[in-house]
Amino acid sequence: MSHDDGFTRVERPVCPRPTGTTTTPVSNYYAHLPEVTSADTPAASTERTRNFHRIATDKTVQAHLTLVVTQMTAHYEKHPTNPRPAVSLEDLLTIDTAESVKTALMTYTPNGRRFSEPLLSKSAALWNRVALQRLRFQGQRRNYLVVYTLDQQHRLLVLEVPPAHFTRTELLLHAQRQATYHDDITGRYRPGLRLRDTFVDHACEGEEFFQHGYIHGFPLQLVQTPAPLRMDNYDSYSGEHRHKSEDDAERQHTAGYIEELLY
Repeated sequence: MSHDDGFTRVERPVCPRPTGTTTTPVSNYYAHLPEVTSADTPAASTERTRNFHRIATDKTVQAHLTLVVTQMTAHYEKHPTNPRPAVSLEDLLTIDTAESVKTALMTYTPNGRRFSEPLLSKSAALWNRVALQRLRFQGQRRNYLVVYTLDQQHRLLVLEVPPAHFTRTELLLHAQRQATYHDDITGRYRPGLRLRDTFVDHACEGEEFFQHGYIHGFPLQLVQTPAPLRMDNYDSYSGEHRHKSEDDAERQHTAGYIEELLY
């Protein structure tokens, strides 16, 4: 949000992340399996230090990283977030959002066979957070490129490595299922927005925190992993008014928001 829009930028409170063993680490529901390595390359250390050395020498990691970034670049060519805010080498020390990290991956991943430790070491702050892992999802083990938060406590990005034989069309279709690929530049799932962003124009004086939070997100205190919950849809949705519900969901998805203002 710029300073020219009549609003005062509000500094977001910083919520500390769990750093000790007194809290249960927050995770998604991917089961962690051993990392993928070449036959002649030892596994990366648990501290994930100097990952750029492994990326510079391991052909398997290079191939998978290239596949992910090639798909990412193709997907974002005509994406609403393009052009994206630039990420400098200095920014790599502080960026901690999925959108900024994706921009960094597309900016600093070497082209072709130009993988080398001297080149990658310039952006080591990024590569020290990147890992190739085998994860279990929906009963199948697959290769994923994982990027961790600055504090190394949580997964910031979990992107499935697309098959190497995919055509461009198949690559783009596969990208539609990648996590965060439908988000806007502030990290919100665009088709699931409750209201248009112009809603904040109707906020009153003293609601700057809400204005900034609605656009950029509100800080969360992550404490523990919530218990899994699986429930069926309401009977009125799945049975009695199924077609009406599906039509309304399609309308919301096409419009990019759920409802309009009532005034």
